Amino acid sequence: MGVALVGTVFMLELGRRRRIPLSAPRVAAALVGGLLGWAVNTVFRLDLIRLIVPNEPPADVAQAIQTCLFVGVASGVLTAVAGWAIHSARDWRAGPWRRLMIGAAAMAATSAVLFLVADPGAGFGPGGGAILWAESPARSSEPAMVLLLVAVLRAVATTTAVAAGGCGGVFVPFLAIGDLAARSFAPHLGISSDLAGASGAAAGIAGGYRLPWTAVVMVIGIGGPFAAVLTSLGSVLVASVVGVLTALALHRLRKGATG
Repeated sequence: MGVALVGTVFMLELGRRRRIPLSAPRVAAALVGGLLGWAVNTVFRLDLIRLIVPNEPPADVAQAIQTCLFVGVASGVLTAVAGWAIHSARDWRAGPWRRLMIGAAAMAATSAVLFLVADPGAGFGPGGGAILWAESPARSSEPAMVLLLVAVLRAVATTTAVAAGGCGGVFVPFLAIGDLAARSFAPHLGISSDLAGASGAAAGIAGGYRLPWTAVVMVIGIGGPFAAVLTSLGSVLVASVVGVLTALALHRLRKGATG
């Protein structure tokens, strides 16, 4: 990770979600792992996880509040739905060959659509290529709805990869989904793409993974203008609430359908 403590907080918070008690050895291991990951990323100048720095803050308080609400809700709902779909795909009771054939076919079809809608880079990997496509100057003429479509397709791609028996990515998929979903609202909100992308990526971690403290540390570690950091933190707060509510609604819907 490009931020030293994100890996550490991610491991500790993920353990808390799984009800693993904290202990001194576990905290020490998380600290060492997080710092080593940051050191390797820094020394070798890796860019495996695309972190966007917001360079332009919102114009005023009203714009900041609108950004928090739109970005938090959009990224929170979409990543929460994606998280639920990935969990369902992981629990799919089918034989390995059936999983591989159906999942791989669905993933190939989704990638083909991404090639047509965006570019080949957006269809490969966990989502970093889609963020690079969204940042490219050539995309500036694309309608905003195309970004939202690519965000949805990236969620489908990760889900089908898991259905086929793969891991579907660990951290980047929800960063990319949140980033792209938020960028689709940037023209409507009148904010810069980098502010939307940074806020959406952090909101995706909070809403999809339900790891708000990891998202908070990431936002503070990335930095940027004070108003932009506050806006991203507000988006994380909204996405955290929306993500939990969406997950509960989907759980009840699934329980009602099977019960």
